[in-house]
Amino acid sequence: MSKLQNCFQVLIFVLPSVMKVLKSLLVCCYHYTFRNIILAFAGTLRHGLIPNLLGQGTYSRYNCRDAVWWWLQCIQDYCNIVPKGKEILKCPVSRMYPKDDSPPTAAGTVDQPLYDVIQEALQRHAQGINFRERNAGPQIDRNMRDEGFNINAGVDPVTGFVFGGNRLNCGTWMDKMGESERARNKGIPATPRDGSAVEIVGLSKSTVRWLTELSKKNVYPYKGVKVQREGKEVLLAFSEWNQHIQDHFEKYFYVSDDPSDPNEQRPDLVHKRGIYKDSYGASSPWCDYQLRPNFPVAMVVAPELFTPLRAWKALEIVQKKLMGPLGMKTLDSE
Repeated sequence: MSKLQNCFQVLIFVLPSVMKVLKSLLVCCYHYTFRNIILAFAGTLRHGLIPNLLGQGTYSRYNCRDAVWWWLQCIQDYCNIVPKGKEILKCPVSRMYPKDDSPPTAAGTVDQPLYDVIQEALQRHAQGINFRERNAGPQIDRNMRDEGFNINAGVDPVTGFVFGGNRLNCGTWMDKMGESERARNKGIPATPRDGSAVEIVGLSKSTVRWLTELSKKNVYPYKGVKVQREGKEVLLAFSEWNQHIQDHFEKYFYVSDDPSDPNEQRPDLVHKRGIYKDSYGASSPWCDYQLRPNFPVAMVVAPELFTPLRAWKALEIVQKKLMGPLGMKTLDSE
């Protein structure tokens, strides 16, 4: 047998093992990258929010309400998918802005475990977030009107829904700011989504449900967030927050087939029945009733919020009205 044949035999024998090792190394590399991305964004937390624009750390913009909840969902998915993924919760985070008014801080100046950063985001929402964007004006946004630079977010004490925004800012991934002076829409969002956006409610439900389980197992060191009730500071347990959302979601988001449904506050604005509203409590009430592809996001991350038969019918309407050959429309044309 020639040396070449021997080499081929050895190669055929060891190749599966080599490929298995390489695959394992590649997967570990992906996991390491994902972990670093999560921790890097954790370091940018400010006002309880994740920025939608970093601006080299000097002109960061914290004018979106949903980024922090997508980030929290990513952490949950990492913990559930990656082997020993929950160890990320103890990883140190180098805070760029240890306080809201901190200038950009050098890496390593203030380090915290990831679970403390997560808790800060939740606590800030529970106590209410209100601030004005730094450097507000045309130098950071040539289209935004003055009121749009005012940022607010919070948690409704009755429903548990995360809410925020105003009629002149774009706080979620689905918003689009008007830019035309000729069309007289400059500085006016085409489809404002202030109030409680359905996918943010779903993402927050997913987060507090997850943390309820982690805190029971002492994997997460906090049991809930502190809130004010009747002038006293009390603990709102994650389990209680989770239940508030569960108890109120379909009551306020589902558009019933029954025209006389007592839960429907604005029957005059209903134009499609059997769907889930895009938002609840918008400053322009008609915005709540828009058919958009956002409630399926909530279905994916928090399916327990939805009655199955209602959910299937709503999805059929989305498929009929919004699904196209290349993807989903962002808004019903009717």
